[in-house]
Amino acid sequence: MEARFYCCDPLNTVSRVMDTARRMGLGFSTLSFDRQEGSLYVFDIVLSDPPEPLARNFIDRIANFVDLEPGQTA
Repeated sequence: MEARFYCCDPLNTVSRVMDTARRMGLGFSTLSFDRQEGSLYVFDIVLSDPPEPLARNFIDRIANFVDLEPGQTA
């Protein structure tokens, strides 16, 4: 499953996302962030073949993080 978000504090956000994935027993194929204009970063996530309900639950959880704004899937 792939997801894209935008954030302003990528190091803090990545740490929180990785901790949430660890607690849910999920792994990543890809986890990256790229700087855009100003202090905005694009944060891309690709999960390693999780069951669909678990992946959806993970994306729903991290979408509630204060620094993350949903973007279009990469």
